[in-house]
Amino acid sequence: MLPAVSIAKVRPVVSGSAGPEHSRPILESMDDSMERTDWLDKDGVDPNWDEAFADEILGTLVLLGITHRQPDGTVTKEEQFHGYVKSVDQRRGITIKLEGDDVREEINLPPMLEVFERAEPGIYTDRTGNAVRDPDFIAYWTVTSGTS
Repeated sequence: MLPAVSIAKVRPVVSGSAGPEHSRPILESMDDSMERTDWLDKDGVDPNWDEAFADEILGTLVLLGITHRQPDGTVTKEEQFHGYVKSVDQRRGITIKLEGDDVREEINLPPMLEVFERAEPGIYTDRTGNAVRDPDFIAYWTVTSGTS
């Protein structure tokens, strides 16, 4: 069973996309027997899904920033990752094959395409000194636990 979490995008702000109706769990691991569909409408479709953009981000290099908070807003953990988009599916979410210190791992994210913004060209360095040159996209997430 997945822990109760809610997610809000912290940057960039897209009108209407940070509210509770767009809260979806970050899935730390997922196998082929798992499928999350609670964000789909009664017809099994996400009305905001952009298949062309989903195809565009597939295989691209992404920087991820994930902030974990308690319900009172206290930050409990901040993480930075980078990797390549391995799969994009409106039911299963977005899987990132991590690079750098996390090269053997993957992270599964909710299928929220609106959190991906194009990255400016340049060298990005995380807190541990890992440098990433010219990523394609950046995505920021805030995960709020369901309990204090």
